[in-house]
Amino acid sequence: MIVGNIVSKDKKIFIPASNGELLVFEYNELEMFEPVCSYNAQKAIWNTPLIDDKNEQIIFGSMDGYLYSVDDKCNLNWKYDTKSSIVGSPILEDGKIYFGGCDAQIYGIKTEDGKIHTTMDAENYIANSIVVVDSVAYVAHHGNRVAAFDLKKKKQIWEFGERDFPYFSSPAVTKDSVFAAGRDKRLYKINRKSGDGIWEFKTGNGIESSPVVSGDNVFVGSGDGSIYAVNIKSGKEKWSFELGDNIRSSPAIVDGKLVIGCDDGKIYCFNDSTKSQ
Repeated sequence: MIVGNIVSKDKKIFIPASNGELLVFEYNELEMFEPVCSYNAQKAIWNTPLIDDKNEQIIFGSMDGYLYSVDDKCNLNWKYDTKSSIVGSPILEDGKIYFGGCDAQIYGIKTEDGKIHTTMDAENYIANSIVVVDSVAYVAHHGNRVAAFDLKKKKQIWEFGERDFPYFSSPAVTKDSVFAAGRDKRLYKINRKSGDGIWEFKTGNGIESSPVVSGDNVFVGSGDGSIYAVNIKSGKEKWSFELGDNIRSSPAIVDGKLVIGCDDGKIYCFNDSTKSQ
């Protein structure tokens, strides 16, 4: 079963699976194609593989606690043991690989050899992807809070939390704001510098879908079965569309279109600025 997001580079397609395999396919539009190779982690891969073009490697975390680096022929370059499950996807920032773990640690790993660059204790386990901008990590964690951490000074800058519900979706970060959505049914806009709440938007059920910002709107799916477009300045609903089943996947904006999956097994595509399908 595929549980992470599929990524591609050139004609190579990388697919993470729940049995711990990273499968590599080479696309051929004229015929069915089989995996050209695979790498077996010990447990499921729940996150999205990261393609590091500079170092010609594919990086992914596993529920076995390891962060892996392999080449496009599935040969292992290195692996780093966190001794705890990795759910969120790794990101590349300033030449380092950053991710959060279920051991509550924020990790910064050197791309070239997989050795530790920095760690910091978030004090609550992280079941999603973090965002790092200018050496500041923005984390929505299971301790019911959104927080910003200075990775150079190794200290927390601010913490935001209105209610005691955990965060499973990842934050979205813009120049001035952080957008986070939680199981308390709400989407929040937070001042990126101070951590003060600016507005909140309530949906009908808990949110595990990660918000995405495009233009003047922030988009998010909810457990109430609807996809919402919310104005980033006012926090008011611009439009919503009921899909009818729980939405746990995150929206993506591609060529001016919004694409999102639903628990009904279907993928939906919308105009970015309207609710027409």
